[in-house]
Amino acid sequence: MNSTEILDKDCLTAVKLLPTVIEVTSQERRMIKDAALHLQKKYDTYENRDFIKHVHQLASYFLPERILNIAADFASDFSENQYGALVFTGLMDIDQEEIGSTPPNWQSADYSKFNLYGFACALIHGALPSKPVQYYSQRKGGGLIHAIIPDEK
Repeated sequence: MNSTEILDKDCLTAVKLLPTVIEVTSQERRMIKDAALHLQKKYDTYENRDFIKHVHQLASYFLPERILNIAADFASDFSENQYGALVFTGLMDIDQEEIGSTPPNWQSADYSKFNLYGFACALIHGALPSKPVQYYSQRKGGGLIHAIIPDEK
């Protein structure tokens, strides 16, 4: 399932595991966006406790079958070739106008602008047999989704 890359023929560890990259098709992207829009109307935010409580069932209902199968394969692969991460490309079309520019610092970031993306990511996480995790200390009050250091500098 993972791809490999030859790093250095003289190195003891000549092969490095890389995460599997999944290209989301336009049809899958549309299904995920439609699901995220529906769930946003119902739950308001992806951090809604009722949404999180049912995210596994919602994922199996709303996600495309191929994405569910990829998540199931990933979750059940305990081999030494398991990288431990998946990369989804093309998951959502990003509307730069709607999101706006990078905030001056992470404290002033408006996370509500990422709400639709949060639902899509939470659904994919919900396809895995685990609990969503949030880190209180990383963002005062925690959060299910964390932007990667939103800082204009």
